[in-house]
Amino acid sequence: MPDIKEFLTQETIKRLRNVNSGMCTLLDPETPDELREQHRWIEITEPRKLIADDLELLCQLLLDPNSWHRCRKRGLPEDSAIFSLESSSGMVKLLIDVPLSHWNVLEPHDGGWAFFDPVADQVLSIMKRTYPGLASKEPREFWKEGILDALHRQNRQHKKDGT
Repeated sequence: MPDIKEFLTQETIKRLRNVNSGMCTLLDPETPDELREQHRWIEITEPRKLIADDLELLCQLLLDPNSWHRCRKRGLPEDSAIFSLESSSGMVKLLIDVPLSHWNVLEPHDGGWAFFDPVADQVLSIMKRTYPGLASKEPREFWKEGILDALHRQNRQHKKDGT
């Protein structure tokens, strides 16, 4: 059986075991590459607090080595969301790529990344519960049709207007 230390540092494990609050923010899929390379993204939603059950579930999934899957996939990455998890030991920032079912621990900087195919339904359900107004009711669809494009356009208009 794999050990979680194959994927995460001791510092990240310590922080995940002590998480007391968390937020999720959806990202603009059209964030320019030069920003992504600097670990900066355009947010298309305000951060939303995770409910206690989802926070606990996400931490359990992250600490379970069976949730982590390493393989080669074809496709372009599409950064979809950031989870910011607060603990008394410090912050854990987790970047989520929905189309490829990929997660990457950004903070603390330790390079913990893999695909989360074994638990993709659970991770995506957390995101859908956090943003229920955007979530599709169709089981095979993630977000309502056209909602991310609408949020992207709205975000660009706000920036243009200076609001």
